[in-house]
Amino acid sequence: MKNSLVKAAFARLCGLAEGLCLAGLAGSVFSLYTRNTLWYFINPKYQTLVLATAAAMAGLGLFAALAPPRPARLIRPLVFAMLLGLCQFGGAEAMFSPKAGAGVLSEPETAVAEAPPSRAQWDGREFTRINVGELYDISSAKHPDKQALSKSYLVQGFIMRGKHDPLIYRTALWCCFADATAVAFRLKADKDVLPENGRWVQAYGHLEKAKAGKPPKADLDPGFSSVNPDYVFVAERFEQTPQPTPPYMFEWHDKEPYAF
Repeated sequence: MKNSLVKAAFARLCGLAEGLCLAGLAGSVFSLYTRNTLWYFINPKYQTLVLATAAAMAGLGLFAALAPPRPARLIRPLVFAMLLGLCQFGGAEAMFSPKAGAGVLSEPETAVAEAPPSRAQWDGREFTRINVGELYDISSAKHPDKQALSKSYLVQGFIMRGKHDPLIYRTALWCCFADATAVAFRLKADKDVLPENGRWVQAYGHLEKAKAGKPPKADLDPGFSSVNPDYVFVAERFEQTPQPTPPYMFEWHDKEPYAF
């Protein structure tokens, strides 16, 4: 009799602990949503699916607390507790209020900035706003549009200057950081006007066919980047710009207006 009471109490405690952990995990996800920081981890187009998963976790947590799983196993709540700990401390910068100047995870509250006009003017000429990924797709198409290749473009990105050719790039996220890729173009510009390494800029320019042969090495890790091998971006003008919100590329358009 006593043994059965102990087992029942143990099962109840395991179920309660498991339920609380699941509720905590669900709360962590909802917290990312309410703080507008969910996009740090996953493409916003999957937001509904993520929130539905969080709601399911909360429901399972309630069920586990009211009807403890049998047989009772301590390993279950321990695993969920470890996951909850990772959420709270491994992603603490995004889970709690971001601090100004703290890096990528310190962006303003608005996750998606208002889209600028499709065209920009400079030096009496018209430039099409486009993101680096879309321009990469245009230049790497199997049958590229010659008219599109000859246009003047305005792109924004992060400057990398190292041992090899300077690059302008942005990080593309199809789903989440697990599939993040830095999409880049080699830059051709006067050294006197080339921005410092690590600067966010808007660059006015056009595409130019790269010299035949093996493309030069880049300073980006080839396992997590894609540097256009066929074209370089000839930058005629640079303007320093704040880091965009969000800084990543989540979408690509095949015609104007592009997802600048």
